[in-house]
Amino acid sequence: MKVIVAKNAGFCFGVKRAIKIALDAAKDGEVYTLGALIHNPPMVEKMRKKGVIAVNNFKLLKNKKVIIPSHGISPLVLKKIKAEEIIDATCPFVKKARKEAIKLNALCDQLVIVGDKKHPEICGILPFLNSNVIVVENAAELPKKSFDYCGVMAQTTMSKEIFRQVVSKAAKHSKKLKVINTICDATRKRQSSTLKLLKNVDIMIVIGGHNSANTCRLLELCIKNKKCAYQIEDEKELKEQWFKECEKVGITAGASTPSWMIKKIKDKIRKIKN
Repeated sequence: MKVIVAKNAGFCFGVKRAIKIALDAAKDGEVYTLGALIHNPPMVEKMRKKGVIAVNNFKLLKNKKVIIPSHGISPLVLKKIKAEEIIDATCPFVKKARKEAIKLNALCDQLVIVGDKKHPEICGILPFLNSNVIVVENAAELPKKSFDYCGVMAQTTMSKEIFRQVVSKAAKHSKKLKVINTICDATRKRQSSTLKLLKNVDIMIVIGGHNSANTCRLLELCIKNKKCAYQIEDEKELKEQWFKECEKVGITAGASTPSWMIKKIKDKIRKIKN
Protein backbone atom coordinates (compact mmCIF):
# COMPACT_ATOMS: atom_id res chain seq x y z
CA MET A 1 0.00 0.00 0.00
CA LYS A 2 1.25 3.47 -0.90
CA VAL A 3 0.83 6.40 1.52
CA ILE A 4 1.09 9.86 -0.06
CA VAL A 5 1.21 13.17 1.82
CA ALA A 6 -0.20 16.28 0.11
CA LYS A 7 2.43 18.73 -1.17
CA ASN A 8 1.17 21.47 1.15
CA ALA A 9 0.23 20.09 4.56
CA GLY A 10 0.85 21.07 8.16
CA PHE A 11 2.15 24.22 9.82
CA CYS A 12 1.71 27.56 8.08
CA PHE A 13 3.77 30.69 8.66
CA GLY A 14 1.35 32.18 11.19
CA VAL A 15 1.26 29.04 13.34
CA LYS A 16 5.05 28.61 13.28
CA ARG A 17 5.43 32.25 14.28
CA ALA A 18 2.95 31.99 17.18
CA ILE A 19 4.59 28.84 18.54
CA LYS A 20 8.08 30.40 18.40
CA ILE A 21 6.84 33.56 20.17
CA ALA A 22 5.16 31.51 22.92
CA LEU A 23 8.03 29.07 23.49
CA ASP A 24 10.60 31.88 23.53
CA ALA A 25 8.50 33.72 26.14
CA ALA A 26 8.12 30.52 28.21
CA LYS A 27 11.90 30.20 28.62
CA ASP A 28 11.65 32.73 31.46
CA GLY A 29 8.69 31.01 33.14
CA GLU A 30 5.10 30.00 32.43
CA VAL A 31 3.03 32.00 29.95
CA TYR A 32 -0.71 31.83 29.41
CA THR A 33 -3.16 32.04 26.51
CA LEU A 34 -6.90 32.73 26.61
CA GLY A 35 -8.07 29.68 24.71
CA ALA A 36 -5.70 27.58 22.65
CA LEU A 37 -2.69 29.25 21.03
CA ILE A 38 -3.47 27.21 17.91
CA HIS A 39 -6.31 24.80 17.14
CA ASN A 40 -4.46 21.51 17.55
CA PRO A 41 -4.96 19.71 20.90
CA PRO A 42 -1.89 17.40 20.69
CA MET A 43 0.38 20.37 20.00
CA VAL A 44 -1.31 22.48 22.68
CA GLU A 45 -0.69 19.68 25.18
CA LYS A 46 2.95 19.38 24.12
CA MET A 47 3.37 23.13 24.61
CA ARG A 48 1.68 22.95 28.02
CA LYS A 49 4.50 20.69 29.16
CA LYS A 50 6.93 23.40 28.06
CA GLY A 51 5.15 26.13 30.01
CA VAL A 52 2.55 27.51 27.58
CA ILE A 53 -0.74 27.15 29.47
CA ALA A 54 -4.18 27.59 27.87
CA VAL A 55 -7.02 28.79 30.12
CA ASN A 56 -10.66 29.57 29.31
CA ASN A 57 -11.34 32.33 31.87
CA PHE A 58 -9.72 35.75 31.41
CA LYS A 59 -9.83 36.29 35.19
CA LEU A 60 -7.16 33.59 35.55
CA LEU A 61 -4.76 35.77 33.56
CA LYS A 62 -4.44 38.46 36.21
CA ASN A 63 -0.79 39.36 36.84
CA LYS A 64 0.36 36.70 34.34
CA LYS A 65 2.43 36.89 31.18
CA VAL A 66 -0.16 36.49 28.41
CA ILE A 67 0.21 35.47 24.76
CA ILE A 68 -2.54 36.56 22.36
CA PRO A 69 -3.35 33.44 20.24
CA SER A 70 -2.67 33.24 16.49
CA HIS A 71 -6.38 33.75 15.70
CA GLY A 72 -6.41 37.03 17.61
CA ILE A 73 -8.70 38.12 20.40
CA SER A 74 -11.63 40.50 20.81
CA PRO A 75 -10.48 43.98 21.91
CA LEU A 76 -13.39 43.99 24.35
CA VAL A 77 -11.97 40.91 26.07
CA LEU A 78 -8.42 42.23 25.84
CA LYS A 79 -9.39 45.30 27.88
CA LYS A 80 -10.59 43.04 30.70
CA ILE A 81 -7.30 41.17 31.01
CA LYS A 82 -5.23 42.58 33.86
CA ALA A 83 -2.02 40.90 32.81
CA GLU A 84 1.54 41.60 33.89
CA GLU A 85 2.60 41.56 30.24
CA ILE A 86 0.78 40.93 26.95
CA ILE A 87 2.64 39.52 23.94
CA ASP A 88 0.84 39.56 20.60
CA ALA A 89 1.14 36.35 18.54
CA THR A 90 -1.80 37.16 16.24
CA CYS A 91 -1.13 35.96 12.70
CA PRO A 92 -0.18 38.89 10.42
CA PHE A 93 -2.70 37.67 7.83
CA VAL A 94 -5.48 37.84 10.42
CA LYS A 95 -4.43 41.40 11.25
CA LYS A 96 -4.43 42.26 7.55
CA ALA A 97 -7.96 40.82 7.17
CA ARG A 98 -9.08 42.95 10.12
CA LYS A 99 -7.72 46.12 8.49
CA GLU A 100 -9.45 45.25 5.21
CA ALA A 101 -12.72 44.68 7.08
CA ILE A 102 -12.53 48.10 8.75
CA LYS A 103 -11.86 49.85 5.42
CA LEU A 104 -14.58 47.94 3.57
CA ASN A 105 -17.05 48.49 6.40
CA ALA A 106 -16.58 52.26 6.14
CA LEU A 107 -16.84 52.23 2.37
CA CYS A 108 -19.92 50.05 1.78
CA ASP A 109 -23.57 50.14 2.78
CA GLN A 110 -23.41 46.45 3.66
CA LEU A 111 -20.39 44.33 4.59
CA VAL A 112 -20.64 40.56 4.27
CA ILE A 113 -18.00 38.43 6.00
CA VAL A 114 -17.93 34.80 4.94
CA GLY A 115 -16.97 32.80 8.03
CA ASP A 116 -17.91 31.13 11.29
CA LYS A 117 -19.71 33.55 13.63
CA LYS A 118 -18.19 31.90 16.72
CA HIS A 119 -14.62 31.59 15.44
CA PRO A 120 -12.03 33.61 17.45
CA GLU A 121 -10.89 35.42 14.30
CA ILE A 122 -14.40 36.70 13.58
CA CYS A 123 -15.00 37.53 17.25
CA GLY A 124 -11.81 39.57 17.12
CA ILE A 125 -12.88 41.51 14.02
CA LEU A 126 -16.54 42.38 14.72
CA PRO A 127 -15.95 44.83 17.64
CA PHE A 128 -13.99 47.08 15.24
CA LEU A 129 -16.93 47.36 12.81
CA ASN A 130 -20.13 49.36 12.49
CA SER A 131 -23.56 47.72 12.56
CA ASN A 132 -23.83 47.33 8.77
CA VAL A 133 -22.11 43.92 8.81
CA ILE A 134 -23.37 40.34 8.62
CA VAL A 135 -21.46 37.08 8.95
CA VAL A 136 -22.58 34.14 6.79
CA GLU A 137 -21.24 30.60 6.67
CA ASN A 138 -22.55 29.94 3.16
CA ALA A 139 -24.55 31.49 0.31
CA ALA A 140 -27.85 30.20 1.69
CA GLU A 141 -27.48 32.49 4.74
CA LEU A 142 -27.13 35.61 2.63
CA PRO A 143 -30.26 37.80 2.96
CA LYS A 144 -32.44 38.03 -0.17
CA LYS A 145 -32.72 41.81 0.09
CA SER A 146 -30.97 44.12 -2.37
CA PHE A 147 -27.82 46.11 -1.51
CA ASP A 148 -26.79 49.46 -3.00
CA TYR A 149 -23.08 48.96 -2.33
CA CYS A 150 -22.01 45.61 -0.90
CA GLY A 151 -18.56 44.54 0.23
CA VAL A 152 -17.59 40.88 0.65
CA MET A 153 -14.55 39.43 2.42
CA ALA A 154 -13.71 36.16 4.19
CA GLN A 155 -12.33 34.58 7.31
CA THR A 156 -8.73 33.70 6.45
CA THR A 157 -9.41 29.95 6.81
CA MET A 158 -12.59 29.89 4.71
CA SER A 159 -13.27 27.53 1.80
CA LYS A 160 -12.53 29.32 -1.47
CA GLU A 161 -15.49 27.56 -3.12
CA ILE A 162 -17.96 28.73 -0.45
CA PHE A 163 -16.50 32.23 -0.72
CA ARG A 164 -16.99 32.14 -4.50
CA GLN A 165 -20.62 31.06 -4.07
CA VAL A 166 -21.37 33.90 -1.65
CA VAL A 167 -19.73 36.46 -3.95
CA SER A 168 -21.74 35.15 -6.90
CA LYS A 169 -25.04 35.45 -5.01
CA ALA A 170 -24.18 38.87 -3.56
CA ALA A 171 -23.43 40.15 -7.07
CA LYS A 172 -26.99 39.33 -8.14
CA HIS A 173 -28.45 41.40 -5.31
CA SER A 174 -26.09 44.39 -5.40
CA LYS A 175 -25.98 47.53 -7.54
CA LYS A 176 -22.28 47.79 -6.77
CA LEU A 177 -19.99 45.12 -5.35
CA LYS A 178 -16.45 45.21 -3.94
CA VAL A 179 -14.76 41.90 -3.15
CA ILE A 180 -11.56 41.43 -1.16
CA ASN A 181 -10.32 37.87 -0.99
CA THR A 182 -8.83 37.61 2.50
CA ILE A 183 -8.44 33.82 2.46
CA CYS A 184 -4.76 33.37 3.32
CA ASP A 185 -2.37 31.78 0.84
CA ALA A 186 -1.63 28.87 3.18
CA THR A 187 -5.33 27.96 3.28
CA ARG A 188 -5.62 28.14 -0.52
CA LYS A 189 -2.51 25.99 -1.03
CA ARG A 190 -3.71 23.30 1.40
CA GLN A 191 -7.10 23.16 -0.28
CA SER A 192 -5.56 22.98 -3.78
CA SER A 193 -3.05 20.28 -2.76
CA THR A 194 -5.81 18.24 -1.14
CA LEU A 195 -8.02 18.51 -4.22
CA LYS A 196 -5.17 17.39 -6.47
CA LEU A 197 -4.20 14.43 -4.26
CA LEU A 198 -7.69 13.04 -3.61
CA LYS A 199 -8.11 12.33 -7.34
CA ASN A 200 -5.31 9.76 -7.17
CA VAL A 201 -5.99 7.84 -3.93
CA ASP A 202 -8.62 5.47 -2.53
CA ILE A 203 -9.06 7.22 0.81
CA MET A 204 -8.04 10.51 2.45
CA ILE A 205 -6.92 10.96 6.04
CA VAL A 206 -7.28 14.57 7.17
CA ILE A 207 -5.06 15.38 10.17
CA GLY A 208 -5.84 18.26 12.49
CA GLY A 209 -7.82 19.48 15.46
CA HIS A 210 -11.56 18.90 15.38
CA ASN A 211 -11.74 22.55 16.49
CA SER A 212 -9.62 23.70 13.53
CA ALA A 213 -11.64 25.58 10.90
CA ASN A 214 -9.15 25.12 8.07
CA THR A 215 -8.81 21.38 8.81
CA CYS A 216 -12.59 20.91 8.79
CA ARG A 217 -12.68 22.68 5.41
CA LEU A 218 -10.25 20.08 4.05
CA LEU A 219 -12.55 17.27 5.19
CA GLU A 220 -15.55 19.02 3.63
CA LEU A 221 -13.60 19.36 0.37
CA CYS A 222 -12.89 15.63 0.28
CA ILE A 223 -16.48 14.66 1.02
CA LYS A 224 -17.88 17.15 -1.49
CA ASN A 225 -15.73 15.49 -4.15
CA LYS A 226 -17.16 12.10 -3.17
CA LYS A 227 -13.95 10.81 -1.64
CA CYS A 228 -13.98 8.57 1.42
CA ALA A 229 -12.26 10.63 4.11
CA TYR A 230 -11.74 10.71 7.88
CA GLN A 231 -10.51 13.52 10.12
CA ILE A 232 -8.29 12.59 13.06
CA GLU A 233 -6.23 14.46 15.66
CA ASP A 234 -3.74 11.69 16.45
CA GLU A 235 -2.77 8.12 15.51
CA LYS A 236 -5.04 6.61 18.19
CA GLU A 237 -8.11 7.53 16.14
CA LEU A 238 -7.05 5.41 13.15
CA LYS A 239 -9.18 2.30 12.48
CA GLU A 240 -7.82 -0.75 10.70
CA GLN A 241 -11.04 -1.39 8.74
CA TRP A 242 -10.67 1.92 6.88
CA PHE A 243 -7.77 0.51 4.85
CA LYS A 244 -8.94 -3.02 3.98
CA GLU A 245 -9.57 -2.36 0.29
CA CYS A 246 -7.03 0.43 -0.17
CA GLU A 247 -3.99 0.51 -2.42
CA LYS A 248 -3.30 4.24 -2.12
CA VAL A 249 -3.89 6.39 0.97
CA GLY A 250 -3.72 10.17 0.82
CA ILE A 251 -2.82 12.33 3.82
CA THR A 252 -3.53 16.02 4.15
CA ALA A 253 -3.27 18.22 7.23
CA GLY A 254 -4.49 21.56 8.49
CA ALA A 255 -2.28 24.59 8.98
CA SER A 256 -1.96 23.97 12.73
CA THR A 257 -0.86 20.32 12.43
CA PRO A 258 2.80 19.65 13.35
CA SER A 259 5.05 17.62 11.03
CA TRP A 260 5.82 15.10 13.80
CA MET A 261 2.11 14.21 14.02
CA ILE A 262 1.87 13.75 10.24
CA LYS A 263 4.88 11.40 10.33
CA LYS A 264 3.51 9.46 13.31
CA ILE A 265 0.19 8.86 11.54
CA LYS A 266 1.86 7.98 8.25
CA ASP A 267 4.02 5.36 10.02
CA LYS A 268 0.99 3.95 11.88
CA ILE A 269 -0.98 3.53 8.63
CA ARG A 270 1.90 1.60 7.09
CA LYS A 271 2.07 -0.70 10.12
CA ILE A 272 -1.68 -1.32 10.01
CA LYS A 273 -1.58 -2.44 6.38
CA ASN A 274 1.59 -4.48 6.67
